[in-house]
Amino acid sequence: MALKISIPPGYSIIADKGPLKAVLRAAGAEVAARARALIRSGAATAKRAARRASVAGTPPVGRTGNLARGMKITLWRDGQGVTIKDTARSPRGSGAPYALFLEKGAQGGVGGRAPKRNQWKKINRQRIRVSVSGTRILQPHPFMEPALDQVVANNLAVRVRDAVVSGLKFRRG
Repeated sequence: MALKISIPPGYSIIADKGPLKAVLRAAGAEVAARARALIRSGAATAKRAARRASVAGTPPVGRTGNLARGMKITLWRDGQGVTIKDTARSPRGSGAPYALFLEKGAQGGVGGRAPKRNQWKKINRQRIRVSVSGTRILQPHPFMEPALDQVVANNLAVRVRDAVVSGLKFRRG
């Protein structure tokens, strides 16, 4: 979609980013709300059901609510974009973010087992892991991309275009 504006001779354009910022902020909030709804739609309702895993390719099963609560929306300083970041941390307290691992999938790890004594080696006074046992694979469980696709399908481009056009003013001189 292209936006074509012809400027009459002797005029200049003044762009007000206020309407665009409002539309982007609303779009970011809408994407976050839809992602939260996708996560919470598969939430475990009973203690026994809390252990069930989601099927690969579907949104993750909400267990603690950290993933849904951790979404933060930040408007760019120049007003030309918005960032939606999930700042959820691991429930085990390790401090490692896991939202991206759920969204895109991951591979590797030791499965939570303690390393054996012979798996560590001192090189230049630093302890370095020599071998990694286990190859766990986490299949992708997208929740942000489907939410963004839903918002884009809901005429986001038209809303942004209308905001840009409404913020333009012509001034003579």
